[in-house]
Amino acid sequence: MAQDYSKELGLLRAVVRGLEVRPMPPDRITQEYLCAERMALAHPVGDGVIVLDRAATDAFDDLSESLVTRSAGMERGVAFESVRSELLDTLANYVGRDADSISADTVATLYTHLEQWFHQRAASRQVFIPCAISPWAAPRFSIGPVLFIYMDDVSQGEFYPLSDDDIARHGFDSMLSQMKESRASLSNIVTGKKAKKLERLQPTLPSSVYNLHSRYSGTRGQ
Repeated sequence: MAQDYSKELGLLRAVVRGLEVRPMPPDRITQEYLCAERMALAHPVGDGVIVLDRAATDAFDDLSESLVTRSAGMERGVAFESVRSELLDTLANYVGRDADSISADTVATLYTHLEQWFHQRAASRQVFIPCAISPWAAPRFSIGPVLFIYMDDVSQGEFYPLSDDDIARHGFDSMLSQMKESRASLSNIVTGKKAKKLERLQPTLPSSVYNLHSRYSGTRGQ
């Protein structure tokens, strides 16, 4: 079944109508310059910058969101600023084009490009979450996609970073130290091949997430 891109088509045409290229160094683009030129957004491309007026910027924001929400993978795992940057790089090719000549096929091609860009950069990730099930040592076990490992076994397991990755090792060691202080004995590890993210996830844990799982003895990986 053919996709309906009528919404995105209108937005893309609005973007192109307010899209210009300026042959000037990006470091000369300031907020004062944008205000004086009645522009709302600038993005470096090649030796210059592309700029969008307010109407085009609003349409661009809506277009970015609409394209991302069409893909479950991008909606779940993409950094929104990353897809905006990639989309702006692509839209530089539309500068000077007659907006009325843009068709739904153009939008479909743009969406396919974003999908391919995402899959080329995405990678499976693992999330490490301390939890309190039992104070005693236990062999590793799994529940669905979640693997549980006793905290004393983590540093000897395959998940522990290599010796030359000091930043990642520090993150793991901090997590294990917090687990011991709060008596969280197991670390549940969620691996999702469908959960894709552009940035590599470091094995550190925000204190708010850690406290939540420790307090409620959470055993589920989201």
